[in-house]
Amino acid sequence: MRPRNPDIAQITCRAVIKLELCPHKAARIFGLHPRTLYHWMSQYRGGTLMESRSKTPRPLQEDVCKLFIEMKAQSSSVHLKELKDALAERLGINVCLSTVHNWLAKWESSNAMADGNSRASHSQHNTHNPHNSHNAHC
Repeated sequence: MRPRNPDIAQITCRAVIKLELCPHKAARIFGLHPRTLYHWMSQYRGGTLMESRSKTPRPLQEDVCKLFIEMKAQSSSVHLKELKDALAERLGINVCLSTVHNWLAKWESSNAMADGNSRASHSQHNTHNPHNSHNAHC
């Protein structure tokens, strides 16, 4: 997923931030797969793409969920709009509310599955385990 031309990735990320586009919609505009743009955005910090040779950067989705947990610890109820604003402020990205909602729903369901899988010894229902090779597309 490393861009062939890092300049294109940087210009794309800069445009997404400057124009306050939702990366999902921007991916369609720029003719990219959304995961490609999210990956570039997760590497883009302070105006340049960061080299990550030591470890793979956390997906943007994981950053969103961690920020949500952090905000939830400070306040009993967190509205998606607050989370969206915090993302723009802290990470410099603008994600539409439906994308944030989908990420949180996916994250919560994967955590619930992980909890269930840890209690149930290797059952046949482990097919949604994130470490399973069937989910290579995730």
